[in-house]
Amino acid sequence: MSRLFALRPFASLAVGLLVASARADVTVLGKPGLGSFTTFQAAIDAASDGDTLLVAAGTYNGNFTIDAKSLTLLGSGVVQVNGKARVQNVAANVVVALVELRITGPNVSGSGAPLHALELTNCAGNLRLQDCTIVGGKPNDSFSGAGVCGDAVVATGCPRVMLVRSTVTGGYAGYFSGYQAVRGGNAITSTNSALALWSCTVRGGKGSDETWPSGGDGGDALALQGWGAFVSGGSIQGGSGGGGDYIGCTTSGNGGNGVVITGAQLDLLDVSVLAGGKGTFGPCGLGQDGEPLIASNAIVDVLQGLAREFDCQDRVVDGGALTWNFEGEPGDRVFMLQSAVPTFQLAPAIGIASVPWPWKLAVQPLGTLDATGKLTTFRGLGVYDGPLAGWHTTLQPLFVSTNGKKYLGTPRQVLVENL
Repeated sequence: MSRLFALRPFASLAVGLLVASARADVTVLGKPGLGSFTTFQAAIDAASDGDTLLVAAGTYNGNFTIDAKSLTLLGSGVVQVNGKARVQNVAANVVVALVELRITGPNVSGSGAPLHALELTNCAGNLRLQDCTIVGGKPNDSFSGAGVCGDAVVATGCPRVMLVRSTVTGGYAGYFSGYQAVRGGNAITSTNSALALWSCTVRGGKGSDETWPSGGDGGDALALQGWGAFVSGGSIQGGSGGGGDYIGCTTSGNGGNGVVITGAQLDLLDVSVLAGGKGTFGPCGLGQDGEPLIASNAIVDVLQGLAREFDCQDRVVDGGALTWNFEGEPGDRVFMLQSAVPTFQLAPAIGIASVPWPWKLAVQPLGTLDATGKLTTFRGLGVYDGPLAGWHTTLQPLFVSTNGKKYLGTPRQVLVENL
């Protein structure tokens, strides 16, 4: 059963130095001679196409840019990046993956510049965000209305963007007592791009609180213009409006919208789409709730069925084992698709294919989902004695329901290390 129209709730651009804490550093897999780097940008500049950057747990302050290079950035533990990340000018045969990173957009004072956390621009290749948390930046003041919250993700001219099991939230200004209202940032703003979201939480930023003459308006969760998106599972919700100032005649802010789509197509499978609620405090009145969906010259399809889920480790050692967890409709048969070369394409199943097809399927499935709609299996890896330090593989399950309908499940990119 679709959950599209759920009830409203009540409710410096230059690359900077990355200062690491607790020995935080970045190394290039298989290239110990390069040493370790205390900045993302130094490691990116030293790396070659196809390299994997291993990021140690810690906090990194500053911006970084991946420009026309194929790279995977893989975090270990909690990796917090405070600054703006950019991926740009990626060719069609290039893959850029950000895995297990927490990126929070920059906080600055009164510049009026967009404080976006992640900008994806002019990227024809495959872009992957997996197990990431992305939060838009915020202004440190709101003098003369100059402050503006950043979006979490801004994609422009990128036809192959996948977000997997990630949390994406627009920026929130906070409490600016006595100053002008600041709108919350959008979670995702997409222009002439194609997105696939799997099991993601997407939230517009909350509007500013205690501002004048009203609280800030909530940001939109998903703003699409041109091309479109496929969303499987998870939730989409506009940001809440902020409260007005307790001094004087102020009102609360308006809630943000769940989806605003113009000239694009949106396919939703088992997704909760909610409006942002108006702010709850205003001496002279309250604002308006947002809308779950605002569409103009657009196609919105609510697909029937449950989202099919898959999860496993992001990183494993050769000779080790992967734990595969599947979830869907009881009785589903599960087949695993696997490739060293990822893709983003339509296929003869509900979903976006992350593994190139036509596929060669095993005669027998991995198994069948039990009465609770779940299946857990383990897959051991052989020992590799070759020269490679490691490699990536893309996994994506194909679920076949009891009535023969085919669903693609959550894709995963896995690093296999040769130790």
